[in-house]
Amino acid sequence: MALFTLINQHELFNLFVLQYFTFKASLTDLMEKMLGAEPQFVRCVKPNNLSRHGLFEGPIVQRQLKYTGVLETIKIRRQGFPTRLLYADFLQR
Repeated sequence: MALFTLINQHELFNLFVLQYFTFKASLTDLMEKMLGAEPQFVRCVKPNNLSRHGLFEGPIVQRQLKYTGVLETIKIRRQGFPTRLLYADFLQR
């Protein structure tokens, strides 16, 4: 029975190692894709709390826009900062 337990433990260890390296490779691939991309965000805004079609509640929408930073972004862009600089360009300034 002890030999059977050792084999199972060895197989479990091998499975753990395989899962670890698979996860690590997947995470590395994801990080490479994220670092090589230009971030763009989609903000979903609920028009009402009842999930009813055609019902728009202004204060609820405004609160969501405020807390997600959309209103602040609009203020900043209106002040003359319409785009983000690349980090390398920022360092050169």
